[in-house]
Order: sequence, then C-alpha cells, then structure tokens
Amino acid sequence: MWLFFVFFVPKFAFSLALLYFCRMMKKTVLFIVLLLCIGLVSLVTCSIQSKNHEGENVGFFDASGVSRGSGTTIPKRGAPRIDIPLPLKGVSEQILYRKSYIVSYNKDYKIPNWVAWHLTAEHTDGNVKRPGNAWHEDTDVPAPRATRNDFKGSGWTHGHLCPAGDNRWDAEAMYESFLLTNCCPQHANLNSGVWNEIERSCRQWAKRYGDLYIVCGPILLRQKHETIGANGIVVPEAFSR
Repeated sequence: MWLFFVFFVPKFAFSLALLYFCRMMKKTVLFIVLLLCIGLVSLVTCSIQSKNHEGENVGFFDASGVSRGSGTTIPKRGAPRIDIPLPLKGVSEQILYRKSYIVSYNKDYKIPNWVAWHLTAEHTDGNVKRPGNAWHEDTDVPAPRATRNDFKGSGWTHGHLCPAGDNRWDAEAMYESFLLTNCCPQHANLNSGVWNEIERSCRQWAKRYGDLYIVCGPILLRQKHETIGANGIVVPEAFSR
C-alpha cells in the first residue's frame, strides 16, 4: 500500500497539474507524450525497487532439517530459531541444518566456514554420553570430504565447533555433534586447553543468563594452508568464537 502512495500519488498529482497546464496552452500532443513518459518512469521505478529486494535474507530459519538430496537441508517447524546471515560472497558455502546447530560448510576446504547454535540453560546439562566410535562422515556433503582416516596419524585432533558438552540433552543432537562437518583439525593443546575452557564458560554463561547465541569458526590467515589426509582437509591457523 505504501508503494502506491510513494510512487503513484505524487505522480498523479503532478499529472493533473500538467493536464491543467497543457489545456491552458492547448498543447494536447505534448500532454499525451508527457503522460506516457510519467507512466514509463513509474513502472521502471517500481521494477527497480522490486529487484533491490530480491534475495534478501530476512526473518528466521529453524535449526533442524532433513536432507534434500543435494546436501542442503530444509528447516523443520518447531525447532530452535536462529537468524542466518546473508550468503558468503566468493566463498564456497553449503548450509546444513542439524537438531541443535547450523553449519556453513566449505567444500573447497572441507571444513566449516562457521557453525552457529542457540545454547539455552536447559541444554547445558544432560545424561547423554559420547557415542562409541564417535566421529563419522557427513554424507550430506559432496565427496571428497573428511573421513576418520584423514585425521589418523596427522598429529591433529578433532576440534569441535559446536561441542559435545552442549548436546548432552538429546541423543540425536549428541550424535550430530560428531559429524566431521562440525570440526576442524586442531592442535591438541588448544583443544584440551583454552578451547575447552571457552566451551565451559559458555555453558556457565547460558546457565547464568538463560541462553546464548554462539557462532564460531576457523580463521584462515595465509594464502596457502596446511592440509591433512588423502582428502586434503585444511588446517586453520586460528579460531574464533
């Protein structure tokens, strides 16, 4: 409705003024030409406004879904809602929805661009234990992709992005936290040290304040990166949370 008032009401008033002027001047031909020009400008303006809003990522998306076959996922109703940023430019990206988190996956580096999740106070505790042979391939992403063999003998550990400790409230959430699209090669000292301390702090803050929205991911500082395994999994130089 507001588009009508913004774009058409002023032009309609202007057209009436032109009509009066042209009749006074008895230039009927000029009057018709001017009206056609005003109509054309109005249509072009509305078209431009419409195109400017195409593809805008507004609103919220559920943090859970089912595979569409292409590796992306469709959000389910009733799942926690997390705001998704606009698509990355110039970077490979595939959005994957899990029960408790969302991944922006990079098929070129075979690691996430980022992982985001909503940690509530209720989800900071639970009785679900780490599954046996925990880490497993994510078949929602195209091959080549990370496998357990890529990490064996590499000297690097599986660095959780959305940690298992945030998913003890549900068996499916715990299982999905061990998908290889939810980790990066990480130095053992960082994994069991500062990174683990930050994870614990986040759970404490969620208990204290009720909930947290968390986003973390790798930082790639160099043009060329170390890789591990036959599939060439990129090793990040740093991490953010």
